[in-house]
Amino acid sequence: IYALADVAVVISSASGEGGTWSGAEEALKGGWVPVFVRMGADAPPGKFTDVDRALLELDAGDAQAALRILDDPSTDAGIGSSAGVLAETVRARIEAESGRLESARRRFAALGDADAQSPSVRRKLVFLRARAALAIAEGRIEDARDDFDAAIAASYPALPRPSATHRTR
Repeated sequence: IYALADVAVVISSASGEGGTWSGAEEALKGGWVPVFVRMGADAPPGKFTDVDRALLELDAGDAQAALRILDDPSTDAGIGSSAGVLAETVRARIEAESGRLESARRRFAALGDADAQSPSVRRKLVFLRARAALAIAEGRIEDARDDFDAAIAASYPALPRPSATHRTR
């Protein structure tokens, strides 16, 4: 199926089980095509992780609600887990966007840059968005643009990547 596809789209899947889940994981691990997952209020329950819920709140402009989700002891974002790494990345983004730059820098130093090259498009996008937020807060606009360009390239590899000389300003 993936050999003929430009993208994989997950409309509905139970979390961690079934053929749709397995297929999406295979596509991500293999790096064959970008995997897009339907999200929103009408999406079936069980599809969202706590990190997904936190990202939805953050993207809606409510950083405090995002932090409440991430800081809840029952969250699925345990320290050292894959979701835990994503949660730390989201926290770094929140700190950068809130002007707590030193704290954001410490989180990024602890995280390292590996997620910028992750085969998981989701991890890569969350990381690049967060790192771009820090770059913007520090006034490093070209670095932020580079991260956004990398995110676009990760989301849709068939698009030609713009060179710095071809950017419109």
